[in-house]
Amino acid sequence: MCGVRLSGMAMQRRLLSLRKRYRLEKIRYLHSIVEGKQAEFVSSFEHYAEMEFLHKHIDPYVCAACGKIFENLVSHQAHVQGSCEEQALKETQLETEQERKQDLDKDRGQEQLELVEQVLPAEPPLEELSVPSLAAAVLQPDYVREELTETSSEESPTSTSLQLRMRLSLELTHKLIELYRQHPNLWDPNHLDYHTRKLRRQAWHSIAAQLNAVAGGAGTEAGAGAGARRFSWQMLHRKLTDYIKYYRRERQREALAVEGEGAGTRWGFYEAFGFLDDVVPINRVLQKSLQQRDSNLKIIQVYQSYEQLWCTTHPDYTKRKQRLRHLESLCTRLQEECNLQITVERLKSRLIEFRCQYRQCKEARQEALKRGESWLPSYEYYAPLQFLELHVSPFGCDQCSASFKRRSDYLRHQHNVHVEQLQPEQLRQRRRSKCSAGSAVANPLEHICHICAMKFSLRSSLQAHLRRHLGQRTHCCSECPKKFFNSTSLRVHQRSHTKELPYVCEHCARGFVNASKLNQHVKRHTEKRDYPCSRCDKAFYTAHERDRHLRAHLNIRDKVCPYCGRAFVVGSAYYAHLNLHRGEKRYSCAGCGQRFAQYAGLYKHRKRCKVGGAEEK
Repeated sequence: MCGVRLSGMAMQRRLLSLRKRYRLEKIRYLHSIVEGKQAEFVSSFEHYAEMEFLHKHIDPYVCAACGKIFENLVSHQAHVQGSCEEQALKETQLETEQERKQDLDKDRGQEQLELVEQVLPAEPPLEELSVPSLAAAVLQPDYVREELTETSSEESPTSTSLQLRMRLSLELTHKLIELYRQHPNLWDPNHLDYHTRKLRRQAWHSIAAQLNAVAGGAGTEAGAGAGARRFSWQMLHRKLTDYIKYYRRERQREALAVEGEGAGTRWGFYEAFGFLDDVVPINRVLQKSLQQRDSNLKIIQVYQSYEQLWCTTHPDYTKRKQRLRHLESLCTRLQEECNLQITVERLKSRLIEFRCQYRQCKEARQEALKRGESWLPSYEYYAPLQFLELHVSPFGCDQCSASFKRRSDYLRHQHNVHVEQLQPEQLRQRRRSKCSAGSAVANPLEHICHICAMKFSLRSSLQAHLRRHLGQRTHCCSECPKKFFNSTSLRVHQRSHTKELPYVCEHCARGFVNASKLNQHVKRHTEKRDYPCSRCDKAFYTAHERDRHLRAHLNIRDKVCPYCGRAFVVGSAYYAHLNLHRGEKRYSCAGCGQRFAQYAGLYKHRKRCKVGGAEEK
């Protein structure tokens, strides 16, 4: 549809990077709302408008009814299905009651309305049934609340009892806060019993019982009225949750007042919640972003010490197995040194995001320099990631205005265009760097497999490699039913039929079917054991022999005899054992003609048997 060719893995990484970038912009937008600077918010993400369809499907989540912020989807759904539905129901009831009052006032007059209210008292309004909003609590002075309490106590006994059922007096509210402070396992995350559900439930029941004991006493009229209905621990839990929310907002208002941008706090219970200063953050989203920033800085610091993962001139940069081994080592170091638990896949996505964001900043910086404008980085990790400057696209030429997205194109440009302008010393230095970097100009490895990310210098080599993934064995042997992926493998196989051995050892004149077999054999003459064992002092000529030896250390016996159940480590011992059950005697003595199923039996027989057939005494 668009002419863009990307592999599934590359597409997945691109989408993951876009989602993370949009999530960071959404957090910045929520910060601007909390700080009251929504009108000044300008997104630095160029695709922010196109990706706004993710607003309701990516954390943090915002309740559309009350504006509360949630870090995960589960808590957001529980809030929407719980308290928000109750709030909507109460608002609907209140609107219905107000409409009923207006109709009675119009039709029957004020006297008839008072008569109806005496016969059928109205339900208490929403402000008396629930905790007041933050704006009302801030703007309403303490003496206004006291007047409202006194006015409500002078009303009829029925209406007073209904109001006090769902509302705490000033004295009871301070008592509730004091009881809450005496149970640190309810508000201190560092407490040992903070995550123990049973003990937290017992603490809430204890608070409810003590508050009911105080409210049921005969000390005040409010206490006597409150004794008509006992306070449940669920109601107290909701009230304290709202109070803590108000306290968090008031802390933010106080911080703005110190900076000269606000009017401070006027909430009467603000000082009573001072014990929560160290445990209640001003903004949970801000706290989460700060924790993530610390972990990102730790990852970048350790990532800088692994040049194999980001330095394009390092010999191990293009080796997939080596990179995976270095990533595992990086995860281990982060766990041991920084106490940061992270998987290899998540670490790879973090590193890809770092490189992608730095590349975007580098492109923006170069565009600003071309226009002659000043440029300031908007990415908070730009300065710690400056070690990627020479290894992340775009690669700009120092001698002209050319810019390239791939390092291979940049090196080819330097070799073809500016090689004549270099001094002799610079030419020698370039030759040495080419040799150390594995001749990156001559072999740029432009063709990449979209399945396993393996790189090839020729397109034909990539096509031959893809046949192995697809299982296309198109070259058939004329002597046997075997099939092969390419003509080279078929030609080597046909030598087993023709007994042709074109590669001959110069030491012992032994022949081999291909050069790799000859090279392995020559190592035995020169005693070149390049594959040592990591568990003992032995070394081997080939990696296959080393791996087979390691299986003995690890006691991996996956070859089990189907006749007797005996397990073996090495395949040769397994197949030799099968000959005992099958009755095949392939090995015969040249002296007496006796046959054996295993070579070990023949070897022992030769020690006793002479050429003439007489047994050695």
